[in-house]
Amino acid sequence: MRRSARALALAAALAGAGGPAGALSCLRPDPEMAFQRALNAEESYLVVSGRFVFDPAKMPQGGGDTRAVSVPARFSGSALTRNGFTVPVSTRLTLRVECLGPWCGSLDPAEPHLAFLERVPGGYALDVAACPSFAFARPSDAVLDRMRQCLLGSPCGNGG
Repeated sequence: MRRSARALALAAALAGAGGPAGALSCLRPDPEMAFQRALNAEESYLVVSGRFVFDPAKMPQGGGDTRAVSVPARFSGSALTRNGFTVPVSTRLTLRVECLGPWCGSLDPAEPHLAFLERVPGGYALDVAACPSFAFARPSDAVLDRMRQCLLGSPCGNGG
């Protein structure tokens, strides 16, 4: 996760934590915002729809500090093209799971996801933050079509 996003997520966590009973307060996850962030990033991203396979026991369960854990995973699904999610993808990747105090990012391997995979040396990585920003569970057909429209250059605002 880039430094500015981590600082923003940490500030959100600290603002929402009112002590031990405090809850992490995150902005509503927004695929269109994620698309714009990926488009404007220095890094290169692959927009995909499909499923992740990994050992859930390797995912962090929370703690009292801010840390990141690398979890090996596999993705199977399709990549976004001008015609939709039409190119089959099956690849290994690293889940970079971040914790902010007791809150950790998570993915459900039983659910399909829309995700933005960062191209890194040797393959791909997915930032799985305490406040989700690059992975969205159970994307509707309308959300997947909006990703195609964003790629085609249509306004990519929040479509709900």
